[in-house]
Amino acid sequence: MATPGSPMPDPAAGSAASEAVGFVLQNLPSYGALEVGTSVAMMLLGIATLQTWNYFRDFPKDPPGVKLLVAVVYLADIVHSILFIHMTYQLTLTGFVQLLTTGNPTILLQTPWSLQASVVVIAVIIFLVQTYFSLRVLRITQSKILGIGCFVLAVVRLGLEIALEVTVVQTPTIAVIETHQFKTLVVATLSIGTFTDIVVAAAICTALLRRRTGLARSDHLVDRVVAYTVGSGLATSIVSVVELVTYVTMPRNYVWMVFFAIISKVFSNSLLASLNQRTTHRVVTLSTMSTSGSSAGASASFNFKRRGDKEYITALEMSSVTDGTSTANSGGMPNDTLKINVSKEFATNSE
Repeated sequence: MATPGSPMPDPAAGSAASEAVGFVLQNLPSYGALEVGTSVAMMLLGIATLQTWNYFRDFPKDPPGVKLLVAVVYLADIVHSILFIHMTYQLTLTGFVQLLTTGNPTILLQTPWSLQASVVVIAVIIFLVQTYFSLRVLRITQSKILGIGCFVLAVVRLGLEIALEVTVVQTPTIAVIETHQFKTLVVATLSIGTFTDIVVAAAICTALLRRRTGLARSDHLVDRVVAYTVGSGLATSIVSVVELVTYVTMPRNYVWMVFFAIISKVFSNSLLASLNQRTTHRVVTLSTMSTSGSSAGASASFNFKRRGDKEYITALEMSSVTDGTSTANSGGMPNDTLKINVSKEFATNSE
């Protein structure tokens, strides 16, 4: 009942608003998953912040290029978070206010500009991280074919995500998620991304396992790096696969948006974890250890340094050298010498 002096409610406006709300409830996907995804993404940003702080604190002597990569990826992660907060606010609050004010249900069918921009930011983060791991494959495996192959796959994924961005901009409505072009690009992007992650992890793990020497300390280091590599590769692959499956099977309930919101942060945290795994309490320098068929002894040199003195293994070489001489002690057989050379210091866990 209207009070004296107050404007009379417009029945037509109320009816339009009711119809608009009904239309939204029938045609819009659930935004609950979007809110969950944004919340999880914020948590992962916090983890990335801690990892970034640890990296710049513990590795001040890293190459400038690696430092720049970490800074760019982290800043892009922050931008991605801001875009997702804006998108969530726009879709779950501002859009509904405009809907009730205007009675126009098509307002909530339009995708915010922040969603369109986030596709580009995600593409950049993933490309930078996969490029880094491609270089790592090249250096560890010493195989140009594998290294270049992984980089080419990263470039292909970047191209597909650019095409995805163009599609989203050209069709700035929620209906785009059900178009054939959008579905094809999403499936191709996530499939190639998953394949790339698996190839990178498999190549690095295989190369590292071949470097096992039988020495407990060095093998422990190799096993630790392999575990980190497998973990990071599995994390990114699992998120990609789950996002793909949920999108293909349930495109309209937005469950896939949870994984779309966090996928770039899984990549950035994988990068930071791979860099920070070098943090240790002791550094051991193994210069040369040799055993000879004509000598009953063996020589070894170990230097222990504090945590601040960080240099890490770059090459572990094993060679069998025959000097062609004979001695009575060796029974006339050539002297065989096994040498293990480590070109730089490598990190081990404190016991």
